[in-house]
Amino acid sequence: MSPSGCPALLDGTIIASGFLGLATFDIRVLQPCDGCRLSAAATGLTGAESNPFAVTAGTDIVGNSVDLMIESGTTELLLTYTISGMSAVVPFRLRWGLERDMTNAEAIDEVFDSMLVTDEAYLQPTMHTIPLGDVRPYLNGRLQLGDQIVVQIDVDDSVSETREDNNLDSTTPTVNLVNQLLKLRPRGDDPTAEVTYVVNSPVNVWPFKILIGLDNDGDGGMDAAIAESTCQATDLTPGVHVFSVSLLSAFDSTPIASGKTISLVAQLNPQQEWLESEPLADNLQSATMSYPVDLALSALDHVRAPHERIFEVKVSYELSDMPVSEDFIIAFYASVDNDNTVSEDDIRIERCTISNPADKTHGLHTRTFRVSVPMTVLPGADFVLKARLDDADAVTEVNETNNAMAMPRYTPGSTRHLCGLIGSAPLTLTILGLVAMRRSIHTRPRRRTCDLTT
Repeated sequence: MSPSGCPALLDGTIIASGFLGLATFDIRVLQPCDGCRLSAAATGLTGAESNPFAVTAGTDIVGNSVDLMIESGTTELLLTYTISGMSAVVPFRLRWGLERDMTNAEAIDEVFDSMLVTDEAYLQPTMHTIPLGDVRPYLNGRLQLGDQIVVQIDVDDSVSETREDNNLDSTTPTVNLVNQLLKLRPRGDDPTAEVTYVVNSPVNVWPFKILIGLDNDGDGGMDAAIAESTCQATDLTPGVHVFSVSLLSAFDSTPIASGKTISLVAQLNPQQEWLESEPLADNLQSATMSYPVDLALSALDHVRAPHERIFEVKVSYELSDMPVSEDFIIAFYASVDNDNTVSEDDIRIERCTISNPADKTHGLHTRTFRVSVPMTVLPGADFVLKARLDDADAVTEVNETNNAMAMPRYTPGSTRHLCGLIGSAPLTLTILGLVAMRRSIHTRPRRRTCDLTT
């Protein structure tokens, strides 16, 4: 109800549901006026009319929200606020920064920047959203769990407001890492665990470690750590990242049976060196693989031959994938063919066990052996010396066809793989105590004799 001369002062009608006791509601008055009355009407209600009161013009600026718009390389700070009143306000100053210590009286612990709002469009009585600039340079590598980004409105009290206690607004950013995917690439010279993760933060996070370990009991947790690496620089920016942790030496001190299926776990920020919004639940991912091992004989050469039936042989072999935990045997054979394979007709001469862990790691290894051809190989026989890795098949390998090799003839310029003594007599290869393995080969035409001296 309004006095004469002041029409339509109240904005609509307020309806209160049934109640017992005191009813409270808000009414918007569109323009200042003196002598206004409020009245209420309901069945059985009488005398519900207020005393006269005056409505005076007032102004208030209220912060509605603070938002962070994350873009590539920038994080824009946005303030949404409402100006209420009858007319535009005078220019006022905004200030924003970091609030970390909630116990002190300061609204902002560290001020980033400020600006004077002078654009008429931002001074009118309505709701506004104003960009305040990039805050990433101020917060990169510094944002902690619980930190607030605070914006203070009308810092200099330029606007006379009906309330002064609603000029602060803030947001508490999420600071979290999310492990999305673990891919294992265990083969070759650069075996890796590839981790895909998300930095869920408006700014760069602090450096953090990625830990790779074994899940021995299959519960999804890490039972034994085997490798780690630290994410830095471009790996810390908001968004999705793919980071590779080397597994090259991860299993050197952790024996795994060749061909065994194992489960590996990748954990982000394992020590929680800086706290996250959700510290553990989403930091783990696991994957399984068959532990790959491949022994390959890459070279077989004479070092010297001090006697006709004694060879000093340099064997080069490579573990092209993971280290091997099992001990394996290098065996030497006498053969009548030049093939890089060992057949049933080839006679085993000696066996040497490789048990030193240093000889079973990833990469190229070279060992020298003295091999004596038994006297039971007839004098003047024509034979080839061969070597074979993993002669007892103790290792489950990815490739079982690259373990044997025939020794090249050491005479310069020769292309034959023959070594030994050349003669016209039938070749009979045998080993002491193995008479049943005796083999005979028909006579061949006489050829030149190999010189076995170095």
